[in-house]
Amino acid sequence: MFEERLLALEAEVAELQQNVRDLFGAVLNRHDKNRERRDGERVMHKITCSQCGDQNATLPFSPVPGREYFCKRCHKNRLSPSDSL
Repeated sequence: MFEERLLALEAEVAELQQNVRDLFGAVLNRHDKNRERRDGERVMHKITCSQCGDQNATLPFSPVPGREYFCKRCHKNRLSPSDSL
């Protein structure tokens, strides 16, 4: 009976260790995906501009689904102070 319980506990510990490794791996992967540079090169992510529809626009970070993103030209136009005059 003692040996059966010991084997069950060892299996439970092994499962918990795997869960920790999986969670830690997920954190490391997320950190790695969010890094600006990988191997000396900037990782760019393709997007479709929300204003003009340009499908060749890129971002230096992972886009969040549901948010609006703009190409350089549209982003610059949105920030220009001439719109407020």
